[in-house]
Amino acid sequence: MEKKGESKWSDKEKKRQLELARQFLQREMGQNVNRASREKIPINLTKSEISDYVKRFNSLDTDKKGYISLNDLRRSLE
Repeated sequence: MEKKGESKWSDKEKKRQLELARQFLQREMGQNVNRASREKIPINLTKSEISDYVKRFNSLDTDKKGYISLNDLRRSLE
């Protein structure tokens, strides 16, 4: 029984759509976005500035996940 909103795609089309979705997410929301930004916008920081930003990041990333979550930001604002 088909659920509401489900398509009647073949397995081949499902795989194609999944790959398109992955590519979109990677390009629009993932690592490639950061790479494109770095290539377009030159960032000139001193070693001291980089060190300061790393310290700030680490103070927010208390669980050492490698990223800052909304919960990390909420905790820092309390």
